[in-house]
Amino acid sequence: MTDNERTNIARNTVLFLAIGAWSFLLLALGSFQPTDWPSHTVFPHPPTQNLCGTAGAFVAYYLFLAIGQGVFPMLFF
Repeated sequence: MTDNERTNIARNTVLFLAIGAWSFLLLALGSFQPTDWPSHTVFPHPPTQNLCGTAGAFVAYYLFLAIGQGVFPMLFF
């Protein structure tokens, strides 16, 4: 295996992981529901409606809490 092939494998792996993370964030933020866990809007919490499940609801809630609607420009740029 040459150095060029190793570089391509590493670059492709990083690119694949970055696209996966971006897709996860896009789905999690796009399907955010204020009533999903861990929100304090309602109790008891109804079933999670986020497309990425409870992990997506957790990430989306805390990103919206910390940054607000500014997460969308950050996601797209």
